[in-house]
Amino acid sequence: SVLIISAQDQPSNRTALFSDESTIIEMINQINESHLYDYHAGLLKFGPRYTGSISCNLAAEYIFSEFQQMGLETEFHEWRYAGFHSKNVVATLQGTDPDSSVEYVLCGHYDTVVDAPGADDDGSGTAAVLAIASVFRNYQFNHTIRFITFSGEEVGTYGSFTYARMASYRGDNIVAVLNMDMIGYASTAEGGRVLRFFPPERSTWIADEATVIGEKYNDIIDMKVVTLPGYRGADNQAFVDYGYDGVWIAHQDGYPWGHSPEDTADHLNWSYYVKATKLMLAITAEFALKPIDV
Repeated sequence: SVLIISAQDQPSNRTALFSDESTIIEMINQINESHLYDYHAGLLKFGPRYTGSISCNLAAEYIFSEFQQMGLETEFHEWRYAGFHSKNVVATLQGTDPDSSVEYVLCGHYDTVVDAPGADDDGSGTAAVLAIASVFRNYQFNHTIRFITFSGEEVGTYGSFTYARMASYRGDNIVAVLNMDMIGYASTAEGGRVLRFFPPERSTWIADEATVIGEKYNDIIDMKVVTLPGYRGADNQAFVDYGYDGVWIAHQDGYPWGHSPEDTADHLNWSYYVKATKLMLAITAEFALKPIDV
């Protein structure tokens, strides 16, 4: 079920874009460490966010409030499944092409395992969704972008499953799901310049296009996309199961503190995290601007 709490008009001063590289660079340059840190700290102040817990609900309210303050259409997608009751937070930036029903989903999950603060898994993806949305709100894109933070990932990807099922039933024209789950860490020089995309076979085109976009902006971001075979356990999988295309996106280097009380902000590699967020901004912007047959 969808419970709409608030919907605000789009800002009237949004800048129209026509795949203008200089304007996308302008957008990239608005992402910085303090900007990202504020959203990340705002989320982590609630501590571990196990699905259904008070702290998880409070985190959802925080994310909702931040999206709402951006002037985005903001709603809770409330769900019940397998004994859990929680809500995803959805913010929508409507596309401006009247002939396009296309949607792109940029997402992460804000829930954690029982005892983990979830700085990397997946506070990193959630804060990146918020930071990118806060930049995009001032621009216009051909196609609609939905910024979604899911709950229920750590207990069985239930939040994304219930949303993908609903999207399929109502016929949403989702072209690509970009799922950022653990994008905040690097410990090697090579890992510091790589963001990994894990597409199922049918969705390899997303990684292929993202690779080209990464090359386009490599001089200013210094990060490339590397493609590996798809992984079934992430929030993009339910969308794939319902006939959509989607990829899991994560850092390359192993993260020793995952699913533990040590998954804290001081263990992140913040310079890497900023670069990963900039690259995801560029990729999402290029996708949402590209004219496509609909």
